[in-house]
Amino acid sequence: MKQDALNHIDRLVNLRPSCAEALKAYKDLLLMIGDEEPALPPAGMDQNLKTVKRNAGFPLFSRSELPVDFKHAARLMKRFLHHNADKKGLEKSGITDSKKNIPVDQFFLENLLKAFLADDTKVLAQSAMDLDLQVEALHFFAGLAVRPSLKLLREFMKLPEVEDKWIHCYCPFCGSKPTMTFLSKSGKRHLYCGICGQQWAYPRIKCPFCENDNQESLGYFQVEGDEGYRVDFCKKCNRYIKTVDKRALEETAPLDIEDLATLELDLLASKEGLTGP
Repeated sequence: MKQDALNHIDRLVNLRPSCAEALKAYKDLLLMIGDEEPALPPAGMDQNLKTVKRNAGFPLFSRSELPVDFKHAARLMKRFLHHNADKKGLEKSGITDSKKNIPVDQFFLENLLKAFLADDTKVLAQSAMDLDLQVEALHFFAGLAVRPSLKLLREFMKLPEVEDKWIHCYCPFCGSKPTMTFLSKSGKRHLYCGICGQQWAYPRIKCPFCENDNQESLGYFQVEGDEGYRVDFCKKCNRYIKTVDKRALEETAPLDIEDLATLELDLLASKEGLTGP
């Protein structure tokens, strides 16, 4: 699976040179994950409880309750931070804040990752300052660090089929808002959760953030000559989400990679005063 992702990155580096730097940096991080597997979750969940939660509109987990292997995720996070520090020319012996000399130990990293899943903006902002990182970069590293655990958790929990049964704009697995959408070959719209990787069907004429379904206040734009990629936006909440139209593309990458390969769409949306996921 990882080799497939690496191949897609190499393909998109050639096709979308404006995003090559971000794609190559992501490839470096994927190569650092290695073959070490996170520990299995401590226990499963009764199938009836899964169905009850789904039918009541509750995600299987709240983000703050996800049973992640934080020791494994913290080790990955430390590798990413060391790699980032090396690229910036900082001390290779460890990441430290030049003024406060805060060490990146296991306790610090596990708390940081728990704050990421709980979306604790105060802790994340302070951690970013301590590590001399932008908050966006910290989010990116943390999301990638917990991804192996969440992938294993989703396989372990065997979420009941949600196609056409989950009508909400938040993830049925972890409750997060979507980060991208795609149109299948049949034209059906699906939302994608960048936190846990879950996908689910969603109406095409409906905002995935405020659930506005007034067609007159919904729209999209795309770059001329860049078929298959567009920005869907809502005038009511002033938010946008990027969409991959698989009907117009011979080959598509996993959406975490497509997200990086379409950064110019984020820039265009920002210039229009729109807020992203």
